[in-house]
Amino acid sequence: MVTLETIFNLILVGCIWGVTNPLMKRGSIGIENIHQSNTCLQFLAEVKFLLFSWKYMLPFLINLSGSVVYLISLGHTVYN
Repeated sequence: MVTLETIFNLILVGCIWGVTNPLMKRGSIGIENIHQSNTCLQFLAEVKFLLFSWKYMLPFLINLSGSVVYLISLGHTVYN
């Protein structure tokens, strides 16, 4: 049975994901300007860019917290 708490948590998760996804997209602006000599260096440079950009990392961490709430909500839901 689905409880009121589960419904609230799933609505909360939807709101968190809905707000943070556009912010993460906005925070990643500029990543397309990174160019390195090979694929491995390109990947590492892009990861470094994202890790050190608070405009990306803050929404990303909030988004991850929404994922945790989602998994906890699924764990408490009884399926028939």
